[in-house]
Amino acid sequence: MCTAIFPIVATAVVLVLHLTILLADASKCQDAPLLTDEGEKERTSAHDISKDEGLCIVSAVERSGRNKDQCVLGSNNAGSRKNADNFQNSFLNLSVEVQEEQEAVVARSSDQVNSEGPTVALIGCGPSGMFFLHAVETKRRMMEKAGDFDGLKKLPVVTAFEKSSSSGGVWKSDRKFGQNENYSDEYYEDNDYDNNNEEENQDSYDSFDYSGDEEDDDYYDSYDNESEAYDEEEIENEEYENYKKSTTNMYEALWTNGPKENFEFFDYYFEEHFGGMDLPTYMPRQAIIEYITARVTRNNPNIFENVHFNTTVVYVEYDDKKKKCVVYAEDNDTEEITKTDYDKCIWAAGVNGFPRIPEELDSILKKKGFTGKVMHSSDLGNFEEEVEGKRILLVGDAYSGEDLALQAIKLGALHVYIYSRRGIGVSSYVNAWPYNKVTIFKEFVPTTVFGNGTGIFFAGMYNEDTGDYEPKGDMRKTIKLKHISTVVYCTGYEARNEMLDESLWYGDLEPTLVNMPSNWKMKNNTLTEDLGDVEPSPNMRCCTDFIHPGVYNGVLISNPNIMFFDENLDTPLLEIDIQAWTLLAIILGDILIPSEEIMHQQNEADMMDFMDYPEARYMVDSNYYEANQALSKVSEGKQHWSFNITDPRTLAHSKDLERISLRLVARKMRDSGYPLDIGSFEKLNEKGEQYLINNQIAWLCRLLLEENGGSETFRDCNPRDIQSIHTGKQPVPLRKLWIDLEESDYADLLGWGVAK
Repeated sequence: MCTAIFPIVATAVVLVLHLTILLADASKCQDAPLLTDEGEKERTSAHDISKDEGLCIVSAVERSGRNKDQCVLGSNNAGSRKNADNFQNSFLNLSVEVQEEQEAVVARSSDQVNSEGPTVALIGCGPSGMFFLHAVETKRRMMEKAGDFDGLKKLPVVTAFEKSSSSGGVWKSDRKFGQNENYSDEYYEDNDYDNNNEEENQDSYDSFDYSGDEEDDDYYDSYDNESEAYDEEEIENEEYENYKKSTTNMYEALWTNGPKENFEFFDYYFEEHFGGMDLPTYMPRQAIIEYITARVTRNNPNIFENVHFNTTVVYVEYDDKKKKCVVYAEDNDTEEITKTDYDKCIWAAGVNGFPRIPEELDSILKKKGFTGKVMHSSDLGNFEEEVEGKRILLVGDAYSGEDLALQAIKLGALHVYIYSRRGIGVSSYVNAWPYNKVTIFKEFVPTTVFGNGTGIFFAGMYNEDTGDYEPKGDMRKTIKLKHISTVVYCTGYEARNEMLDESLWYGDLEPTLVNMPSNWKMKNNTLTEDLGDVEPSPNMRCCTDFIHPGVYNGVLISNPNIMFFDENLDTPLLEIDIQAWTLLAIILGDILIPSEEIMHQQNEADMMDFMDYPEARYMVDSNYYEANQALSKVSEGKQHWSFNITDPRTLAHSKDLERISLRLVARKMRDSGYPLDIGSFEKLNEKGEQYLINNQIAWLCRLLLEENGGSETFRDCNPRDIQSIHTGKQPVPLRKLWIDLEESDYADLLGWGVAK
């Protein structure tokens, strides 16, 4: 018997199906019944097809011009079975073609949908802007596939503005936009340092003088109000304003400092991008920017067509009467300024907007005649030239300080000094450095320059009255750094928010007091026995890095039409991707914005959840901080276990802080419909737990480095327990020690192993 099969056509659009005649004897199919998409006869699905049956396929549109003789026949003989096998393969291919054509029809139909969604101004096309455009595009494709035309109408109409000429933001290494010429060349144009005039052959530690009791009035007295900071007028001068407006980029040789497995995306795995190659867990910058760019463009090469590149948003205000965001944008080439109204405005300019300069130290170096090179970590065009065979000072002990210290050693620095006020950055926890070439000192402030402009003098102590470090009284200590050739500010960045009216920026809002219940008590933990029940500070203020005053779920509480991207996890790329979906869900109405009162209450509730974790409470409650610090003075001079960073209990506290932060992220994922699930706020699932494991291993690799004078770094740690939270794929160790890798090795590095 011949059975006719007709594909079900979802729309009235013509679908022409090209048929292959498998048997010549079509006459035997003359009596075969024709099945139509109106359902006159019983349909047969693809999995019901038998190799022993004859097959007749006619499209619904084609049937009016064809007869039963044009049906394809298969009979009950061996040849027919073979032909039927061939036909099944053809049928499957044909089904794919039909599906693709139907999706294309829906896509073409969706193009005709009149959008009723809000207009959105997107400021910035770094990763935040890129990921929001990608979230909108992904949501569009999901709706098209589901035939959700009502949803398509609600999608926002996005116009993006990017100051530079291309996407990527700070992840780019663009010489044109990466060099802050106003700073390096104009501030220190006469300060070229002749390294040959100094005693470079003496031992490194001869250049680091430390005294615990030294009274050195000549150096100490030079610390005065004049050198404490720039005058207000000087801060606002034209040079400094031009410097602040410069665009920042990562330095060319930067490597990631966290496991890549924790920012692998749900819709584009590393295996796909790198062809199944075995890869290390840490990667060079260039590989990551290529990965995130490929991810957002692979399904829509024209995703940036509505981005105004080389355009600077100079001002944003909110018109209360019209209920519109008013955006003023300047074309960088023509200097023409346009004014446009939008329903909503998303600030995606990035927390890495322009370099943060330590004004106190910078003022001293400038005014007291430092003769070396001074630069920010974003301005390292000739870093090798500035560090090879020289002693350098890095200001700041966070991740950029750690990476630049390693880069400097790789490039042949004689010695690296890292200066930190409080010693709480990641560099201060690294147990060992290659060749013992790094010295870290903390709890000091700079006071003057000496030694023909190549020495820097530090003095200081912690002032409990002001909560800051400053030279004071007989308890001062001093450090003299000699023969310093280069100073690099590893002090991070300021958010580029100068375009927002002051009423629209949450960063300037005063933290709100947290209304802790009078009977609140912290849950018991490993410090409870030593600290007891510490009463919360009456002046404790919201918030933490994860909870901001005046902001709820990324929207400004006082005006939810103003939205923000932020990043606080050790893997910010994942976090901003989740935030993109969160903001889109809010725009689409999938996440409802409650009243201002409820938004504040939710922030406070999250704060109280944080307060149950020692490391979290330590950051926001001054009473708890002081009680914890007092532990360092007990036990007959013995160090309390909480000050030993490798103690299992201390490590558990660190993991608990990361866990509560990740639980907030998990809640965001579910609320926004993010296509990756790591659990709930109440409990992380297996993927969430693996995320924590990945980060914990990366942390332990720093703490457990052996002090043997060797050349190993945390990037050389065996990553055997790290794995992708998507595929379970594990990274491989570097082929050779990181310190020995050359740029020419990167291609080989990314081609490590055999493609699977």
